[in-house]
Amino acid sequence: MKRITVILLIVCLILTSCGEAKKPAMKSIKKIKLLTQNALLQEPHSMDFYLFKSDVYNVISEIRLPCIFDLTWNYDIAALQEVNYDELTRDLIKGWYSQKNVKLPTSVNFNQNLHDQMQNKILKVLSEKYFVFGPNNTAKKNKYTGGLLILSKYPITKSGAVLFSSSVGLYPHRRPDRYFDKGVIYARIKIEDDYIHLFNTHLQSGSSSVKAIKTVRDQQLKEIAKFIEQMTADDNLNHPILLVGDFNIDNNPANIQTEITKSISDKKKITFIEAAATKNVEIPKSWSTDKNGKKVLSLPNTWIGSDQKAAGTPWGSWGNKLANEKGAGERIDYIFIASNNASDNQQAFLSNLKMNTVPEKTPSQPYCFEKIIANCQIQKNKNICKPKYEYATVSDHLGLQLQFNFNYHKPKLPTPTPTNTPTPTKTPTPTPTFTPSPTLTPTSTPTRTPTSTPTPTATPSSQVTQPIVTSCLEYDIDRYGSDIARFLLAEADPLICLAYCLIDENCQAFTYVKPGVQDENAVCYLKGEVPNQSADDRCISGVRETCLASNPDFQ
Repeated sequence: MKRITVILLIVCLILTSCGEAKKPAMKSIKKIKLLTQNALLQEPHSMDFYLFKSDVYNVISEIRLPCIFDLTWNYDIAALQEVNYDELTRDLIKGWYSQKNVKLPTSVNFNQNLHDQMQNKILKVLSEKYFVFGPNNTAKKNKYTGGLLILSKYPITKSGAVLFSSSVGLYPHRRPDRYFDKGVIYARIKIEDDYIHLFNTHLQSGSSSVKAIKTVRDQQLKEIAKFIEQMTADDNLNHPILLVGDFNIDNNPANIQTEITKSISDKKKITFIEAAATKNVEIPKSWSTDKNGKKVLSLPNTWIGSDQKAAGTPWGSWGNKLANEKGAGERIDYIFIASNNASDNQQAFLSNLKMNTVPEKTPSQPYCFEKIIANCQIQKNKNICKPKYEYATVSDHLGLQLQFNFNYHKPKLPTPTPTNTPTPTKTPTPTPTFTPSPTLTPTSTPTRTPTSTPTPTATPSSQVTQPIVTSCLEYDIDRYGSDIARFLLAEADPLICLAYCLIDENCQAFTYVKPGVQDENAVCYLKGEVPNQSADDRCISGVRETCLASNPDFQ
């Protein structure tokens, strides 16, 4: 019992939920490069919804993929939008793992489930050590996923997602948004001995001058704010929060900042500011002066219509041939930062910020995607058979990059006081045999497959070996599904997973997966409900209420 109390104390000290935090003396710096990019990776003819007819960019998504991958690999973290082509998404992820020289987990597929607490829905969200992809509402048969992807060269220790509650469709506004599961995805990214929060989103398309569109988008901003508050609730040290993506709000960052900040409760005190407007940020001179040379923050367009002259912009004389609409240029892609001031109660912060578009200027050598297409005659749009187009960018949007120094402290964790309480001995038992579970429905989370340890064969039998239970821990038991959080543990101890469940009020149960099964580290899953038991000697589980009842000290 004392050992459990000591571990709870350690976790409590780490999260500073048991007292006032003291700023550690040791500090280190890591240089990080981040990209946000609307990738325009659509399935062929995915936009045939009256307004958007099949066009050249539908045909060449596969041909642009290597260029997009090469672009993302130049960064430590890449947040992509409009990655709605599942086959190409898999290729991007496989390429990312291959370049990192890390084996792609065999459990990776596009059917992992995550509970959306805000709307009480089950989302299909793919989340592994170096990426998060989604969301996809399993209860709504939308034709396409949310198309949001985070790729990281650093481990992702916690992830989440939420769907927007509403969108504006084809009638009368002729927008395709209702065919896509738009929302937000989240990654907690561990950098050295600390972490940052990253949120990636794609809001309702269309003009803010249309009341219905603006109303929906303002509601989506409120939902982003609540989601940010939810996912950072356990962070008492104000780690940096980055919110990036395609907001579809033209040159009005103040609207975004205001709607999000006012929707976050006062106790959290999170205030967002656009990265380009932060103090001491380094930006191109053209961003800080107007046409008359007056000093004013004048940010560049990140999208222009196919009919626009683009001399003096990164699109150059070629223009934006990947654009599927006409219209004046718009500044609709943003990077926002919160909790970015070094203070006595802050564990980490960003400094030396540098921001720019991607590309910064017209490239000397354009892309010529069409020359790889073997037979253009089979495509609906005969314009693709015209002489080769030349492209200045890999998508219809420019990307935005942010370089920064990540300043983090190396906390010295308290050494637990030795106790004389003997560790409970696990009584040897025969290998458990059990009757196979019924086939899971398509919306259920797939069975976890270990990356290195072979899955034990299930032997049908009417005899079921009872699991060993020490205190409230259920040895050799997996409580499958209803995941609200997944993260790696630095120490292979199920009691730490239990401690995290007790700290999180939303956690009703937990499952600890032993090291070497899904990752070299142990993995902890927190559950929003209490799933049924299933025998699995790679897991240890527990139920919050049982643990609280059997250990009054936890109350």
